[in-house]
Amino acid sequence: MTLRTRLALVLVALVLVPLVAAAILVLYAVPRAADDRAESLVLGARSVVTNEISQMCDQASTAAVVTGRMLGSTSPATATRRAVSDGLAEWVSVIDERGGSVASAGQLNSDFITEPWSDCADGDAGGPAISTELQVVVADEADLSAVRAADPVDTALLDDFRARLGFSADVVLLLDGAVMASTSDPEVDLSAIPDLAAASGVDGGVVANGGITAAVAPAVPGMPFDVVVATPTPGSGLLVQTVFLVALAAVVVAVVAAVAIARDLTGPLEEVTDAAEAVASGDLTRSIEVSRSDEVGRLARAFNHMTDELLTYVTELEGSRDALRANFGRLGDTLSATLDLDTLVPVVLETAMTSVGAHAGLVMLGDENGGLTVHAEHGMRTRSLAVPDAIVVGDGLLGSVAATGLTARGVIGSTPELHAGPAEPQSGSVLAVALRRPPHVFGVIALFAPTNPHGFDDAAESSLTALAGPASIAVENVLLHDEATRASTIDQMTGLWNYRYLMTSLNREIERANRFDRSLSVLMLDLDHFKRVNDTYGHPRGDTVLREFAARVQAEVREVDTVARYGGEEFAVVLPETTAAGAENLAERICAAIRAQPFTADGTEIPLRVTVSIGGAVYPEHGTSSRDLIHAADRALYSAKEGGRDRWAMAVDSQQVAER
Repeated sequence: MTLRTRLALVLVALVLVPLVAAAILVLYAVPRAADDRAESLVLGARSVVTNEISQMCDQASTAAVVTGRMLGSTSPATATRRAVSDGLAEWVSVIDERGGSVASAGQLNSDFITEPWSDCADGDAGGPAISTELQVVVADEADLSAVRAADPVDTALLDDFRARLGFSADVVLLLDGAVMASTSDPEVDLSAIPDLAAASGVDGGVVANGGITAAVAPAVPGMPFDVVVATPTPGSGLLVQTVFLVALAAVVVAVVAAVAIARDLTGPLEEVTDAAEAVASGDLTRSIEVSRSDEVGRLARAFNHMTDELLTYVTELEGSRDALRANFGRLGDTLSATLDLDTLVPVVLETAMTSVGAHAGLVMLGDENGGLTVHAEHGMRTRSLAVPDAIVVGDGLLGSVAATGLTARGVIGSTPELHAGPAEPQSGSVLAVALRRPPHVFGVIALFAPTNPHGFDDAAESSLTALAGPASIAVENVLLHDEATRASTIDQMTGLWNYRYLMTSLNREIERANRFDRSLSVLMLDLDHFKRVNDTYGHPRGDTVLREFAARVQAEVREVDTVARYGGEEFAVVLPETTAAGAENLAERICAAIRAQPFTADGTEIPLRVTVSIGGAVYPEHGTSSRDLIHAADRALYSAKEGGRDRWAMAVDSQQVAER
């Protein structure tokens, strides 16, 4: 077989093998990705829809509770009208002990009003509505038996879910195996939905059949319908045809190109090969005598030009390395002015890797537990090098550098000093230096996988040591700045945010709520009769009560909520994306958590019964600025105190509050 034939076959193989592999990958991965996307879509939409329906059930229960509370002070007709006008439910009714309606407000499909009444909290539904029933006992109204509340569930509601929550799948609600409601203009065949729901089993899940991918959630307490979210299963027929045609065209082009290239490259190449071998061995002065004017002659001239450029590049590179070392001092001065640790540490690592010719590295800094944690890494995972989440000072290679402050350089495992810990890279070359604040070490820079096949040399160690000095100053400045910033925003007594941070956070959340048209609530909390605690048991005991109170409140809120000490025994909670109902629910939980058990600090002090009064306000109903919201919540707080303390109250407008 001739050289031309062999070269042509090799070129064709070089094209066809990746092409076939890519075609197989596309035919496998793209349909799978499309199926996964469809499954992810219906699962996410199912979770959102079930959450929305559960929240509707909770809101219906809230409407029944609020209406029941109003019966003690107003007539059934007024109570039901107020509940509906406040948007707590579309329909509210007060029932006497004979099951008859005493008063009702709102509208509801008459076909739904059946006995026995269905309660969504039990997972029951009598028709296309979310309904609930609350048994009530009202003084002087012995014939009043229960409060019922309901919200209709129809196509408009499901379309609103899909538009508001931003998904394209169809939503179908089943009741006793029959379609009760669905989104308008469904893309799937609704007649197949009950069968898909039945195929999912009692626990629900994702099923795909008949060109439909559906996620099913069976009815449970709080969600009385079987929820099915469905979307057409993506097809792959067109993809297969396209891949086949592209592959066929590529084969033809590859064969033609391979034959042409093989014809052009055949000829006397021995001289070029010898010269290339000489250059590969390090002789950059070797050149080829140009005696031809054809392609081989052009190749010889190009080769000579390449070796000249390479020799020039190597000479310049050696000079630039010396210049780079001289710039480390100036680089350190620049870095020391940076006050963002997440920006500074990666810059230090990248500069270190560039200066010594490393392919991978990491920077570890001291943590609050006395160990070291990774703050930046580059190239470690791509080269399959272990990245320790944290190490103990004194353990392993990097822990030894942190403990002694001595530089480690060489092949990992070659000496006892270079023995790696279990979580550290186990092979290859390493160069590690300490970041220090004399006499203490607070971090380590470790570099791996050098470009030099012989490992890191003395010059690399000198360069990294020179960089470590200004880098240590820069990192120390950032740490001190972060510590000062934190101290200025934390209340030292309770560990909560202070007034300064509270106002900054509240202003930020008001701006966000205004931009995205979201709700925002604020609670003001004040310990009842706290002065008696200080006067009777002393201020130290009062301080322990404040700390325990802060811990209990913190346990009741979400991570996104902001709890701050407003001043003295007064606290504030900022609740992003929280309606009045959510704020009332949290206020009730906090009151219950505070009164639930006496305050005993560490268990050695005299138990104290402590209660709290809470006032709440909602953006934008009660104010559009932080000052207005705080004042509205404060007025509600004083209303709660005037109403007997150990309770909460919500602002209604600038002059009124709603109490509990």
